Amino acid sequence: MLGQNMGWGQVINGQVIDRETEEALPYVNIGVVELGIGTVSNRQGVFSLE
Repeated sequence: MLGQNMGWGQVINGQVIDRETEEALPYVNIGVVELGIGTVSNRQGVFSLE
């Protein structure tokens, strides 16, 4: 579904956090397989997917 709504020039920014502890999760792989794009969150769990 996400792949159908994303077009050129769109950016998704976010932060990966643990549901139970609410702590940031560093170095998590984030991607959209259908679009062949991905990234890794930084030490604070923050990521930007273009």
